Amino acid sequence: MNSFNYEFNYCLTEKDVESFLISNAKSPYFKPLHILMWLAPLLYAIPAYLLSGNFDYFGIAVFIYILMVISYPISMRIVKRLNKNRIKTHPSQYSINELQSLIINEHGIINKNDYKKLTLAWNDLKYITHDVTNVYIYLSLRKVIIIPKRLFKSNTEYNNFINTLLSFA
Repeated sequence: MNSFNYEFNYCLTEKDVESFLISNAKSPYFKPLHILMWLAPLLYAIPAYLLSGNFDYFGIAVFIYILMVISYPISMRIVKRLNKNRIKTHPSQYSINELQSLIINEHGIINKNDYKKLTLAWNDLKYITHDVTNVYIYLSLRKVIIIPKRLFKSNTEYNNFINTLLSFA
């Protein structure tokens, strides 16, 4: 087993949390809901068409599907704006501007702040994902450790860190 040790001391910014709230909708926890959302009109339309032989039901479902495709980008903009407002009105809920101390090694993760210390083994983690700005370590559906990309000196170092995390998780 390879030995490694990463230590980070950082404060989350509004941008880090906002990025998480937007990408959270793409997390594996919500994937079944997204699939169902896109398939629901078709799941309604196909049996309606087959049972009734009436094209009107199928046409209605296709119309609903087109509306969903058009409204999705608009709804994402609304969600983004609501998240920004939520972060500004409740920054303590997201640990913004609180010093985080994070130690990651082959044994697990230690996350400390002014209020608590959390020690986790690798098998306690639910899921690890990343985007172009952050790494997200899901402890549960509502608890996530956010590690900003800005803590790394280069893209190579960031990618090596992600590969190391994924190999242990």
